[in-house]
Amino acid sequence: MDDRDADVKGALPATADPPEAGRRWHRFVLAPTLLLVAVALGLLPFVAASMIAEFRGGQAVLYDLRDGQPIGAEEAVDPGGAEFLNVAVVGLDEATGSATLAVSGNRSCDPCQPKRMTFFALDEDASQRRGLTPFATVTVPEGETAYSEHVTLPVRGSPTRYPFDAYRLTLGLDLPPPESEPAGGPPPGTNPASGTVLGTLQSQLVRFAMARPVVVAAEPPADAADAPRLVYDLEFQRPAYLPVLAALLIVFVAISSALALLTQPIDGLMLGVGGLILAIWGVRSVLVPSSLEAVTAVDLALSGVILLLLIGVAVRAALHLHHRAGLRLPRLRRQS
Repeated sequence: MDDRDADVKGALPATADPPEAGRRWHRFVLAPTLLLVAVALGLLPFVAASMIAEFRGGQAVLYDLRDGQPIGAEEAVDPGGAEFLNVAVVGLDEATGSATLAVSGNRSCDPCQPKRMTFFALDEDASQRRGLTPFATVTVPEGETAYSEHVTLPVRGSPTRYPFDAYRLTLGLDLPPPESEPAGGPPPGTNPASGTVLGTLQSQLVRFAMARPVVVAAEPPADAADAPRLVYDLEFQRPAYLPVLAALLIVFVAISSALALLTQPIDGLMLGVGGLILAIWGVRSVLVPSSLEAVTAVDLALSGVILLLLIGVAVRAALHLHHRAGLRLPRLRRQS
């Protein structure tokens, strides 16, 4: 090698290999990073399927009041002489813990007598409660053949667990028999052989997915005239993609904050920490609907990330100032 080649080589920047400690750190971080990428890719088909189902509108499924099974579009219905009833869950307020039901139907009687239907919200402590559970009534006046009313009942659930929150409504119905059936017979819709009453149950909620209703067998007490004759266990959950998306976004934003804290120079970190905090909190607007006023799990997780970020910035600033001041950290003496 001549002198000219040596000069050119000396002009190029030296690319020294990273120290062994840096290599161990990168190897340590590489494994969880690859695991996180594999989990995200593995959940991608599941998230896509959930989004497609939400886009198609899964709340349009109709369930039979007799057995809680979905009603197919190919099932033929003979409207002659039948009485129809539809119960639709049209609203769920997480803040107040209440659900709104739209009750509609029509009768074929002539003339029609007054009719009253009672809807109960049974709680887990119904056997220990003193008095009736929360209820609402729908009264159909005499001579009316079509009706449509809204009732509000309480539900069980906590919005703080969003997006992992779920709400349950144990719905009890006291439906009097139609005019064509004798009093004292089975509740309307409980006898599959009887076609006098056709009842359906559905959910029209846009932020929740309702599981298939579970019909609970219930016998009314002999001394309770207003006890429910039909009981359904209804459960409402967030779309499946939302918890997965929230967990991945929070993990990713936590990792990006940690990388910025460990790799950025202290002067750039101090100038950009405000924008970094605003970027972290902006994830909330993506995940949490504006109508949800409660403190959720997403709020707590993002607040924890911001708190750890501020503590890390303070520690790095203290170390930087300590180094600039020309001080040295005390070392523990080894005992011989």
